Amino acid sequence: KFELYQNIPSIGAVDFEYFTIQSNSYLALANYYDGTSYEVESRILKWNGTKFQTIQTITSNGGWKFYFFEISEY
Repeated sequence: KFELYQNIPSIGAVDFEYFTIQSNSYLALANYYDGTSYEVESRILKWNGTKFQTIQTITSNGGWKFYFFEISEY
């Protein structure tokens, strides 16, 4: 059985992507449409030990998907 842990407000969310950088956990939230416009704020959230908090907003035009990628050292 799942229990609600945290509400993450969104407007027209269509994708969540979880990723880590070093030992930090993040969620990328793609918002697509708010009912009147495709120009919406998508967000990057970071786990602070008790909940995910927004650390960056990204103006997107119909945000659909986030992709995680790595840049390795040479």
